[in-house]
Amino acid sequence: MLVATCEAVVVKPNGSQAEGFVALHSLPDVRALDRRKALRQWLPVWKDAGDVQRVVGQLFSYQASDVRALDAVLFTQARADYGAAVAAEARAAGYSIASVNVTDQAVMAALNERSGFAAKSIATTYNKDVRREIARIRAEVPKANRYTYAKRLDAWEKSRASWKAEQIAYTEMGTTINQAQRDFVRMNHLEPRAHVVPDTGQCAYCEELAGQGWMDFWTAEGLGLPAHPGCIHSLELDYDTASLPPLGDLFIGGQMLLGAAGEAAGRPAGGLPEGLPEGLEEAE
Repeated sequence: MLVATCEAVVVKPNGSQAEGFVALHSLPDVRALDRRKALRQWLPVWKDAGDVQRVVGQLFSYQASDVRALDAVLFTQARADYGAAVAAEARAAGYSIASVNVTDQAVMAALNERSGFAAKSIATTYNKDVRREIARIRAEVPKANRYTYAKRLDAWEKSRASWKAEQIAYTEMGTTINQAQRDFVRMNHLEPRAHVVPDTGQCAYCEELAGQGWMDFWTAEGLGLPAHPGCIHSLELDYDTASLPPLGDLFIGGQMLLGAAGEAAGRPAGGLPEGLPEGLEEAE
């Protein structure tokens, strides 16, 4: 089961997190096949180890339908993250916006493209890791049967998910937050300053980024956050309120729900855009 819960906070220019947002992600195991049931019903009993490896590998791997399901999950999460991030930026700039329902077609297309790429990448990496683990099991237990493979692969999968799922969640969330900030600044013709938060890093490169202090936004955007898989860093923006457009002209990528006294805009039926990937492509 691939499950992760992670938190990301968009920080106000004054350093307060009270007006930020917290996004909780859960990446479910979208694979449709009941592997244990399939293993119990697997007949005949394969005697050749190559066949055992092949069949177990198929049972544990992501298939094309699984990739499409993961794509849908990632797109839904990215759409919510984008709305939360762009609303947080608007509040940081001084607007009274409670939330955003993302409907802009260009934004939706970009989120769709990213989720499709991420789903294929996640599945391809996982399938390669499964094959390597099966080869390791065979080397350790040459006569292992399907039950031995299933038990060991279950344990391996749980261990991998304990760190990999959180890494994926942080990476995808960070990528979406950065897109929301970039769109908000570019489409509203703003020139904020920015710096990297938090001010500590998990690696030497992130420590260097966090120590650079304030800079113009496009220089900061060029740093390429998230800097690595699982990177927890993002940009904190400080806006010049004199250059802000009126609320009615503000680009936020969709329909806004105003502050507590405002009225909600109508929410369309929505749904996933067309063009979700049709199959899993092996990475080079």
